[in-house]
Amino acid sequence: MAGQWLYGSNLARQCRDIDVIVHPSEHEAACELLRELDFYRIIPAENTSTFGISRYRAAMKDYSMVHRSSGGLVELHWALRTFPQAFQFDFDQAWENRTEVAIEGKPVPTFSEQTHIRYMAAHGCNSHWGRLCWLMDWFQIAQLSPDWLALIDACANPRETAHVKNAFILSNKLFGSSIPEAVDNLPKPRFSDFSTRTQTKSQISCGYPSWPERQLLMLACQQDFSGALGYVAHMAKKALAADTLNPK
Repeated sequence: MAGQWLYGSNLARQCRDIDVIVHPSEHEAACELLRELDFYRIIPAENTSTFGISRYRAAMKDYSMVHRSSGGLVELHWALRTFPQAFQFDFDQAWENRTEVAIEGKPVPTFSEQTHIRYMAAHGCNSHWGRLCWLMDWFQIAQLSPDWLALIDACANPRETAHVKNAFILSNKLFGSSIPEAVDNLPKPRFSDFSTRTQTKSQISCGYPSWPERQLLMLACQQDFSGALGYVAHMAKKALAADTLNPK
């Protein structure tokens, strides 16, 4: 979906699976519908006991299901990962603010640009931007030009706005994108705005503990890329080198 919606072609942004999110009250019904379409559950396995299912659902947020003939993988979510003090996902609110995109000529409901931008910024920052393609997706959605003042007002706390600004700082470094005035006026992200996991990773990998955008950029640069993402890694390394020579 991201390929067609954001890049105009599924060849430009390939994914290993399709993520579908349904209301928790309808999740099992959606699972049965997929079975009728010849999918079967691999995580947890179809023969998992009722007790095992209840334990799994208490700890996890999705089922993994595979199509028998094609091998296509669907992750059927009833929730998204939450990030304490950064982004708390509210399904009903996200559904109320949903938008539609055209996939193969058919309308498909999806999160609004605001929900995508807030969640993806929290996800990226709390996962130390473990994949550059996450930042590419975030950048593409940000180009849809939402109402940035309204988005900032929707953020629950300063940590959430810090994550949005951090994503813009990285996008500016990698892609030369401008930072909207409403975002630029926000306080610069501090090291304490990021999760303990990200702080630990950054301290290990980078000698500049006071500049979180540089830490995360370096973590991204450490990845190996081929094909379409190779030039992004090259841009990241150039941006890091330029910033190291000309610190602000």
